[in-house]
Amino acid sequence: MCMPANSESLSQFASYENRWIAIGDSAASFDPLSSQGMLTALYSAKLGAEAIFFQYFNGKKTNNKEITVQPLENFQQYIENTFRKYKSEKSFFYNKEQRWNNEVFWKRRHEDHIEK
Repeated sequence: MCMPANSESLSQFASYENRWIAIGDSAASFDPLSSQGMLTALYSAKLGAEAIFFQYFNGKKTNNKEITVQPLENFQQYIENTFRKYKSEKSFFYNKEQRWNNEVFWKRRHEDHIEK
């Protein structure tokens, strides 16, 4: 069975008030052809954990060391920037492929980039 693997992203990736954070594919999913999903998922998990840690300790010192992690706003900015850059690069590379313009797979990808 074949299933679509669309590139999508949430508009909000975290909420202090509601105590949730979206990491990996729950925050932004990438076309499997880009080979970007796993690395981004792992790195967003790291940044998300640091943001939670920062929020929990509220920027205080622990074990005589200054916490150097960033709050959720920086996490959100990272995901937004990563997804924006990914979409630009995806469009660039998909539009370079011109050998199979009449194939359904490539027609859909070329049309997606013209409309968006």
